[in-house]
Amino acid sequence: MQLSFDFSGSGVVHTVGGTAALIGAAIIGPRIGRFDPVTGAAVFIRGHSIPLSTLGGFILFFGFLTFNGASQMSLSKEGDGEAISLAIVNTMITATFASFTATFVYRIPRFGSGAWCITVASNGAITGMVASCAGCNVFYPWGSCALGITAGIFYHVWCWIVRTIRVDDPVDAVAMNLGGGTLGVIAVGFLDRNKGILLKWNRHSGLCLAWQLAGMVVIMAWTAFWSAISFGIMRWMKILRVPEDVELKGLDIPRHKEPGYPVESYGHGHVEKIIQILESTPMEVFQGYTNMAMSFQELNDKGPYEHPEIVAERRRSSIAMRDVHIGQITRKSSRSIHELHEKGSHEHPEWRPPLSHQLNHSITEVDESNSNDNSDFKRTRTKKGNITYELTVCPEDQNTKG
Repeated sequence: MQLSFDFSGSGVVHTVGGTAALIGAAIIGPRIGRFDPVTGAAVFIRGHSIPLSTLGGFILFFGFLTFNGASQMSLSKEGDGEAISLAIVNTMITATFASFTATFVYRIPRFGSGAWCITVASNGAITGMVASCAGCNVFYPWGSCALGITAGIFYHVWCWIVRTIRVDDPVDAVAMNLGGGTLGVIAVGFLDRNKGILLKWNRHSGLCLAWQLAGMVVIMAWTAFWSAISFGIMRWMKILRVPEDVELKGLDIPRHKEPGYPVESYGHGHVEKIIQILESTPMEVFQGYTNMAMSFQELNDKGPYEHPEIVAERRRSSIAMRDVHIGQITRKSSRSIHELHEKGSHEHPEWRPPLSHQLNHSITEVDESNSNDNSDFKRTRTKKGNITYELTVCPEDQNTKG
């Protein structure tokens, strides 16, 4: 007699991983600033890249199709084709309904931000696929619909539980793996088309449900025990967490000797990079910025890397400087660049128009009074509000744009 059933790993893969993640996160402790020290309220810390995390969700979506389908471990025997096709179809259905449900719940202001969130949609789909693993080859399609809806709700319930007990889970691994995994193991006892208690209301179906619950408890207990020992030893040896200063500034440069997010990869970073090139390789191009609102020091990748948004937020309170010149002609240039914005709240670099766009749309005066045969420069002055821009270009650099 088969005691419990787990076709593709809701229990032995995802419940194990989710339990280990919960124990590990609890022992490591939350990130600095994750919970308010006075009220205990959770503080949202944004990730590095929504597009990359969404791409990872899509990759997992396609990976689960092969993962669940290949769990049949055979393709030539009678019934293999039907089992594989049913497993793939049920996986897609569960993921779709779970993603929609999780996103819709988050759209409700009482339970979320009141807006459609691509991250929640991706995480909800993953939770649904995790839940489908245990019985994707024995569920009816309508059962997968019900399982997906339940999985989308379970995702938010487990996120709330983790926040309530003040465990820091940056990627919602506990909600997706432990929440989805336990749900999938239990769902087999209810929705199995051959012996599910909702379809075969008898003693045998009741025993199958009991065995599913017992198997889930054993998996969680075994994983929690060994995870606590492993993480506890590492914490005792002080090798589980980096120093506080490294955590605040990031691990890219201290651990990997290069920035994971170079400044020139952001909307404003390419300007600073161009200035660095101009200063290291002198050219007959001069740009003068006068009476700017905010000062931006040159962004070299020196020392522990800091996220551009954090750096920009700190620079917002810096003292404005006057008569700052950038570039090289005959005099030594400053090591600073001033932002082309009036004082105000911080805006993401991608929201700011590029430097060339601002200059091209604000040129109001061209001074050619010195443009004679003996002149070396053509000077363009631009005045925008209380900010004055000046661009001087040599005749041989006529193609240079400000």
